[in-house]
Amino acid sequence: SESFQAAATISWQLDIWQKIANASHASALDAEASRFNLEATAHTIAASVADTWFALVAERETLRLLSDQAAVSRNYLDLVEFRFSNGLASALEVYQQRSAVAAVEALVPESVATVKVLENTLNLLMGREPGTPIPEVLTLPNLPERPSTGIPSEALRSRPDVRAAELKLIAADHRLASAMADRLPSLSISATAGYQAAEFRDLLDNWFYTLAGNLLAPVFDAGRLKAEADRNRAVVEERFLNWEAALLTAWNEVENELARETGFALSLDHLDGQVELATITLARSRDQYVNGLVDYLNVLSSLQNMQQLERQQIRIQQSLLGSRIDLHLALGGDWSRSLERHVKNESLETEEINDSTESDVKMESVETEAK
Repeated sequence: SESFQAAATISWQLDIWQKIANASHASALDAEASRFNLEATAHTIAASVADTWFALVAERETLRLLSDQAAVSRNYLDLVEFRFSNGLASALEVYQQRSAVAAVEALVPESVATVKVLENTLNLLMGREPGTPIPEVLTLPNLPERPSTGIPSEALRSRPDVRAAELKLIAADHRLASAMADRLPSLSISATAGYQAAEFRDLLDNWFYTLAGNLLAPVFDAGRLKAEADRNRAVVEERFLNWEAALLTAWNEVENELARETGFALSLDHLDGQVELATITLARSRDQYVNGLVDYLNVLSSLQNMQQLERQQIRIQQSLLGSRIDLHLALGGDWSRSLERHVKNESLETEEINDSTESDVKMESVETEAK
C-alpha cells in the first residue's frame, strides 16, 4: 500500500521549573563575560602601549643626556690636557679623564639600539609595520594628580576581568538550577496538522490533525542526572573561588601600585636634591682643582656621580609614570564599553583591494629602483 502525506508539527514545552530559562540566561551571561574578557585584553594592550611609549621617551631623553654628558666630559678632558701641557697636571689625570669620556660614549650605542627596539615594539602594539615614523618626543611629562580610588570593592567591580569572573559565577549558578530542574517532570504539548491520502492526486482533499500532551519524568538513569547536578554544583564552587581570587588580586594590585607610586615619588624628590647637591659639588671641586687646591680625582668623582644621578633621575621618573599606568590598569574603568567590532562591507573590501593593488605597484617600483 502507498500513502502520501504533507504535514507540519508544532511542539511547546511548559518551562515549569525554569530549566530552559536558566540555560538561556547562562548562555547570555557567558556571552557577556566573553565581552568583558575582550575588554580586559584591550586594557592590557592600552597599558602596554602607554608603558612602551614612556619607555621610548625616557630612552630618547637618556640618549640626549648621554650626548650632553659626553660633551661635558670632553670639555673636562680639554681642561686636563691644557693643564698637562703647562705642567700643572699629571699624565695619570689625562688618562683618567679619557677613560671617563670613553665610559660615557660606550653607553651611546646601547641606548641607540634600545630606542630602535622600543620603536619597533610600539609599532607592533599599534599594528603597524617596523620603521613607521614615531613622533620625536624627548621629555617625559609631569605626573598628573592621582585618580580617586573610592570604595575599593565598588571601584574594582568596574575591572573587566572581575566582571567577567562575576558573570561566569552567575552563569554557573543558572546552569546548576537548570541541571536540578532536569531531574523533575516536564510537560510538553504537540500539535500536528496536514494532508494525507492514498493517492497523490487526492492529497489536498483529505486533511487531518492531532493534539497530544506528554508528562515525562525520569525513572531510572543510573544516577546520570544527579551526577550532572553535582558537577554543576562543583563548577559553581570553582567559579566562586575564581571570582574571589580575581577580586582579591585586583585589590592587591591597587594597593601595590599605590605603594610603589608613593615610593617612586619620594625617591624622585630625594634624587632631585642629590642632583642639585652634585652640581654644586662638581662646580666647587672644579674651581678648587683649577686653583691647585685638590687633585683631579675629586673632580672626576664628582663628575661621574652627577652624570650617574642624572641618568637615574630619568629612570625613576619613567618608573613613576609606569606605576601610574599600572594603577589605572588595576582600577579598570568603563572606557572599553564603547569598543565596537569592525565589520567589513563590500565597499571597504573593494577599497582594500584597490589599496592592495596600489601597494603592489608601489612595491614593484621600489624593487625596480633598488635593482
